[in-house]
Amino acid sequence: MILEKTQVQLANGSDQNNGKPIVFTIEAGQTDSNIQDYIGSTLLALAFPTGTDAATFTLMVSIDGDNFYRLTDGYNGNPISVAAVAGDFARVLPQDMAGVKFMKLVSSVTQNSTIEVQIVSGQVL
Repeated sequence: MILEKTQVQLANGSDQNNGKPIVFTIEAGQTDSNIQDYIGSTLLALAFPTGTDAATFTLMVSIDGDNFYRLTDGYNGNPISVAAVAGDFARVLPQDMAGVKFMKLVSSVTQNSTIEVQIVSGQVL
């Protein structure tokens, strides 16, 4: 088996937002987050804050910011999602995020409180 080495420059989701973390915000009583314009960086992980209700979180992507589609892996069509609770740190494979411009996070359950899921991003070299 040959493993491919990947170099990554971490941005911690803040370089594009004047030093503030970039987050997916899901308001209390909702399931869908805000939309993030993500050109020029690659999603690498999601950090779920205190107050996150246990759920499966699915990444939805778009090329135009209007029409969103469930992101699936390139191997067998499984959705890119993570079962998460408060305090979880979920990694995302960089190759699954190639070419993604707009994205949002969708919770399988209504969140009881507003949560801000921090985006860890970087450039794959």
